[in-house]
Amino acid sequence: MPVSRRLVLGGICALSLTRTGLAVTEDSLLRYPYPDPYDLTLDDIAWFRSCRSLWVDSEAGAPGIFGPGLTPETMMSVSSEVYSDFERRIEPIQCAFFLHATFKPGRYALSGGETDTPDFLDVTKSDITLLKRTSWRAFTIDPKRPYGNFTNYPVEMAQALGLPVSVDGQGYAEIDPETEQELVVLHRKSQFVLQAFIEHAELAPGPWFIPFDGWQAIISPRCVPVGQPAIEQYTATMAVLAARAKNEAAVDLVVPSINASAALFASP
Repeated sequence: MPVSRRLVLGGICALSLTRTGLAVTEDSLLRYPYPDPYDLTLDDIAWFRSCRSLWVDSEAGAPGIFGPGLTPETMMSVSSEVYSDFERRIEPIQCAFFLHATFKPGRYALSGGETDTPDFLDVTKSDITLLKRTSWRAFTIDPKRPYGNFTNYPVEMAQALGLPVSVDGQGYAEIDPETEQELVVLHRKSQFVLQAFIEHAELAPGPWFIPFDGWQAIISPRCVPVGQPAIEQYTATMAVLAARAKNEAAVDLVVPSINASAALFASP
């Protein structure tokens, strides 16, 4: 089943294999939502460029990708048809961009739309390192744990950036207050880094391989195209899982499926 709008916007992970077709027959690879490369069109790219990175004000807060005219607030009240149409359109496009697009440090012009959006943004190597570490729930970064497993997200940001991390008397990782404040500001900047990605990440139209189950597993922007060996390994692993589904419960294949996607999206 699709991840519900409340779960997505609330930052709660609702992973399920009920959409993947795993619990059928050995040929269930043909039953995945996206068994073949997705044919990304110029219209798809133009529509993606028109989307906005907007802040989801829940838990720690984090940005998400919203279609033209949609906001985190209106997504809670639009009709099921509008919501489903948006999900159906953005899922394969987002997966193609996250897996194959190139996005480099630099100064990017940002289109208007929100009063706090700057005209230009300097995207640094650190910004991209953090973007690669973001944890997504469908079309939003998880506002509760935006960079992995910790609700204390600045610690994971520090780890990703190679900044000093210590351990307190109870064994918990911690960083100094000044660094924490700087990382909180950097996290808030992620809304505009994501907007720069939406508008400027490089990807041409054409047939692009995407995960067979779309965004059901945890994915993040790679910012560099995935290599063919990783695609082949993923394809082989998912074929094995499809075969195993004849005799195993779908719930037992959730973790292997997530691990397969994690390997596919892991930074090179």
